[in-house]
Amino acid sequence: MSRFAIVLVMLILFPALIHFQSIEQESALKFEPISHSIWDDYDSHMYYRHTNPNSATIEIADKLIDENEILLLNYWEPYVYLNNTINWSANPYQDITWDYYFHSLWMINYLIDAYTLSNQEKYLIEAMEIIISWNDANPNQENQSSPSAWKDHSTANRLTMYVHFWDNYRESNVTNIEFTNQFMDIIQSHANFTAKPGNYAWWNNHGLFQSQALLQIGYFFPEIENSSDWLELSKSRITTRLLTNVTESGIFKEHSTAYHYLAVKLFIAIEEFCNYYNFEIQKLSSTIHKMQEYMGYVAKLDGTVPMIGDSSAVQFLQLPEDSVTNDFLLYRMTNGEQGVMPKNNSIVYHDAGVAIFKNDWGKETPLYLNFVNRYHSVAHKHSDDLSFVLSYGETDFLVDSGKYNYVEENPYRKYIRSTLAHNTITVDNVSYPINNSNDFGNPIVKNYYVSNDFSFIEASHSLYDGVEITRTLLFFSEGAIYIHDQIDSMEPHHYTQVFNIGSDVAVQENGNLGANLTSNLDGKKIFLKQLQSVEESSGYIGSSEPISGWQSTSLNQLNPIHSLHYSKYGNSEQFQTAINIETSIVSSNWSNINGNVIILLEFDNGTKREIILYDLDNDGIPNSADLCHGHDDLIDIDQDGTPDGCDLIIDFDGDGIDYREDSCPNTLSGSMVNENGCARSQLDTDSDGITDNFDYCPETPLNLQVFENGCAWEELDDDIDGVANDNDAFPDDANETMDSDGDGIGDNGDAFLDDANETMDSDGDGIGDNEQLEAEEKKAQQKLFIIIVFLLAIIFYWRRMK
Repeated sequence: MSRFAIVLVMLILFPALIHFQSIEQESALKFEPISHSIWDDYDSHMYYRHTNPNSATIEIADKLIDENEILLLNYWEPYVYLNNTINWSANPYQDITWDYYFHSLWMINYLIDAYTLSNQEKYLIEAMEIIISWNDANPNQENQSSPSAWKDHSTANRLTMYVHFWDNYRESNVTNIEFTNQFMDIIQSHANFTAKPGNYAWWNNHGLFQSQALLQIGYFFPEIENSSDWLELSKSRITTRLLTNVTESGIFKEHSTAYHYLAVKLFIAIEEFCNYYNFEIQKLSSTIHKMQEYMGYVAKLDGTVPMIGDSSAVQFLQLPEDSVTNDFLLYRMTNGEQGVMPKNNSIVYHDAGVAIFKNDWGKETPLYLNFVNRYHSVAHKHSDDLSFVLSYGETDFLVDSGKYNYVEENPYRKYIRSTLAHNTITVDNVSYPINNSNDFGNPIVKNYYVSNDFSFIEASHSLYDGVEITRTLLFFSEGAIYIHDQIDSMEPHHYTQVFNIGSDVAVQENGNLGANLTSNLDGKKIFLKQLQSVEESSGYIGSSEPISGWQSTSLNQLNPIHSLHYSKYGNSEQFQTAINIETSIVSSNWSNINGNVIILLEFDNGTKREIILYDLDNDGIPNSADLCHGHDDLIDIDQDGTPDGCDLIIDFDGDGIDYREDSCPNTLSGSMVNENGCARSQLDTDSDGITDNFDYCPETPLNLQVFENGCAWEELDDDIDGVANDNDAFPDDANETMDSDGDGIGDNGDAFLDDANETMDSDGDGIGDNEQLEAEEKKAQQKLFIIIVFLLAIIFYWRRMK
């Protein structure tokens, strides 16, 4: 062989040699992400997640990767994009809500969850590609593919999701400097947008999502410029929202039971975040406590709530117990096993314009009535003032309309928000407008009274131009309701009293006299009776002309229901109506003498009841100032300052329990107590020396030594994963409890549960990464050995040729 040939062979083999050497180093090559000390300070992190992994997660994520199928929520069919390129201008259902979730990048939440379940990096890679694709199509507010791209809420949702993504991406094998730097720029642009006052939605719940997102970004990414400003701004905004968006009594001012629940969950998540990272936000804990009390009252027998405002039938009694601070809500959630039952089932939230009346829920078929008359915000508001809903046992007899969707120009959306879709008064067959902030506070509660025997509320509004409507509703616990509607105007109008009947109720109309209502669930009956003559009546079931008799229990879905209308024509008119359930009101007489309203009701058993509306016990003292309801305040023979009628009820600590029945007569003022007059701070249920309010293990067996939190070693669960430390292989990691192969890696994160030498299978081929790496290294060494031997043979041959 010539020298030239030998040199040529060496030139050919040299690159191969370099290539095989690079194989050996390739597995160790990894771009280091930007270092964030906060992420390294904790074994695991707490932050808000939009979704949680479930049995469908992997399938949803795989269809996104393999079939270009984007599923946002189950309200819509999946959207399939073509040519492997997402069209960010697409809105296949012409639905602004779908578009909002699309630009919230909701599909990435499923990808992150799939990665959490499987540890397969293909899901992170797909998420990275979608993030870059979206950012390229929507670099800023001035250059966006859809009006939803840089909306307040969608931007906040992306920020929140980005935290979840980063926590999974930062220690994965797909990190690289180019993407990391671009991702940090994306976070900064999103946070700067959210921090700008002009982009802040102070008027509705979107601002809460913005504040929460900014709080997390400001805390988790201190290296990014302005992060400390974002953190302080978010705290300030949250405190302001607590003061301005929640009534003093604890009701979220957006007129929706569902959005009250949403706000409570957001506030709880924010509080848990603050507690975990050791800082606080003023007013947060006390506001959550008050908001949870309302949840305990407003929840119906089955735990769901009326669809008031833009609502669906949300289940209110499914919060995690460790997030519940209100004793009454805890009582409802645990069916009385924990917490404290209040003295009265009924309550009036005067400042919020809400009344909730219930009778004894120990009955086989209890009653529930929810009355609203409030206007604090246009957000999710319906024209439902002076409206009420009524449930009897398991059956919803009188119902609210739901939300349908948020397309305001849709005629059915307009109906769902109108007075005709609610159990109230309609004037001239049209609804009043609900878009004028000047009307805030117009509906008022004039008078109310609550007792276990009967309760009432009197409320009014003048939202129709030139018309004032006053509704007085009396709720008798033995099973009857009386309604008086007074409508006054200087001009003649057509007034209609509307009743919308639940879908599980059969209706027998009795013309102008009323209707018989029968539950299709249990056969229970309610009788709607007009006590005063009306001029006309009509009924509608799923009518399109006029639109009437519809209810929406789910987004974009309408269900036909029965709607009953009773009408009068004139200047000033009144309706007197009875809803007879377990007892019957057969006649009524209403009189108003110099502002003192007297109602005389006759029942079917022949008894008569006179109610003086402003002085129920007729002692000359108005209800609002009455010291001793039901007795004469002016009779105080022993001159002890307490009317003699109430002397038998002596309550030194003001907890509502007579001292002779009070096991804890020195309860701190304002505490919620049980039937024995004891607050949780005065109880030690398991006799371990730790009072119940500080006892995280209130059922510790006797004779066990406990720590200061009331838990014995056998009960401790440091990572709060439901598995006691004694049985937890990872007592500080809530995501892991077992290590079957003893390799120090928990089973949830271990792809090989029975092999201590393997934990990961990055390419999903069933062969562990360590075994695969070892095989590749061995193969590379063999090839390198062959090359060296071959080169030595050439050199030897070369020298022999000399």
